[in-house]
Amino acid sequence: MRAINKLTSQLVIIWMIFTLTTPLGYAAERKKDYSPNKSHEESQKTSTTIQQLLKASEQGDINAQVNLGIKFYFGKGVPQSYEEAFKLFIKAAKQGSSNAQWCLGAMYQDGYGVQKNFQEALKWYSKAAEQGNMTAQHDLAVMYYKGEGVTKDYKQTVKWFSKAAEQGSIIAQSCLGYMHSVGIGTSQNYQEAAKWYTKAANQEDAGAQYSLGTMYTYGQGVKIDHKEALKWYTKAASKGYAAAQSNIGFAYQNGYGVEKDYLAAMEWYTKAAEQGYAYAQYNLGLLYDNSSGVLENSQAAVKWYSKAAEQGYAHAQVNLGLRYSKGQGVVQDYKKASEWIFKAANQGDTLGELNAGYLYANGIGVEKDLKEALKWYSKAANQGDSSAEWHLAKMYMTGDGVNKNTEKGISYLRSAAEKGNSWAGTTIAVLKIEGQVLPKDINGGMQQLIVMAESGDSVAQYTLGEVYFSGEIGRI
Repeated sequence: MRAINKLTSQLVIIWMIFTLTTPLGYAAERKKDYSPNKSHEESQKTSTTIQQLLKASEQGDINAQVNLGIKFYFGKGVPQSYEEAFKLFIKAAKQGSSNAQWCLGAMYQDGYGVQKNFQEALKWYSKAAEQGNMTAQHDLAVMYYKGEGVTKDYKQTVKWFSKAAEQGSIIAQSCLGYMHSVGIGTSQNYQEAAKWYTKAANQEDAGAQYSLGTMYTYGQGVKIDHKEALKWYTKAASKGYAAAQSNIGFAYQNGYGVEKDYLAAMEWYTKAAEQGYAYAQYNLGLLYDNSSGVLENSQAAVKWYSKAAEQGYAHAQVNLGLRYSKGQGVVQDYKKASEWIFKAANQGDTLGELNAGYLYANGIGVEKDLKEALKWYSKAANQGDSSAEWHLAKMYMTGDGVNKNTEKGISYLRSAAEKGNSWAGTTIAVLKIEGQVLPKDINGGMQQLIVMAESGDSVAQYTLGEVYFSGEIGRI
């Protein structure tokens, strides 16, 4: 299919080019040849044109050879034959026709009319590219990128994309923007990336419009400008680009470049979600889950979480698992809850790992296994999750499922507290007041609780209330 789509579209372009370089009779005939219903007179003209092309081709006319090759490729006025097209293209290619050389490269690459051969494809693409054939330059860049018929060489990829992009190739401009944005085959350069994305975006390339929007969103190569980002997202979204539709939803949800409007966010997320875009499906689930400006709908949340989860979106898998564990929008099912959470955990998702640890620690949907709990909490903690660190701190300080190690527990506790974990910060304050595990520091512990409570920390507020009410530390 790729060969048909790729070669057909490019041969149509070549055909149009030949209307400017071949005899008027050929050009007029090619235009009429697209009509499926021809009169007897038109059929006679077609026959005459074919005869003219055959004669000119036999006399070595390059344009006639390519033009006739195109007719055989499409079966226009002659029996469709890739083999005959190939014979004519190779005659013209050997005489230096860059269009014919490109056609040969495409046929060798895809195995139409000849056995697939990447080395031969590379050879003919190279010949055409060296003559300045824009499409060949693009395709040669792709072969170097994929390592087809040649060792992967990203510098060569950038070289040939650059040549094609300079000639106005939209796809090459967009690809070159990507290469510069991630630093493949060249040093990372957001300014260059933005330049090439802009060129392609101005030629209405949806992918480039989306990418340019993300650069304005994050200030990569340009100043952060949410309105400008929204402009480009909207252009891409109008072409059905799902990722852009999803980002517009995110903009409305958070008020980036536009007034907050949860219903508009839901509308745009839905457009992308219905195209199967997992991130939008997940965010749509969140909207229904959290009732952010829309009526809370547990069933709808489960529906969209499920669609994203089935595509492997880890956060959706976790949220779906939590829904099953609580029986929200679905019949409570701990086994299904654990299955979805483990799917996320096995992908290395931090929330998945944290919740996997919790399931094992409490025997929810699985047999209680503190060693497994320790394993999963450790994985999440290694990724910087403060809740996992808090759970590990408790395990090491109490010796629950692990050899007791107060020093290691305190280390996890401090790390979690530094990340803003309420339970860890409150526990450290209490330990200071008690003066058993940490050096006694009643004033320091109380001051820590007061600061946290005044900042709105509900855990610290509750603990501080216990202290004032009873005159002693309540059990945490």
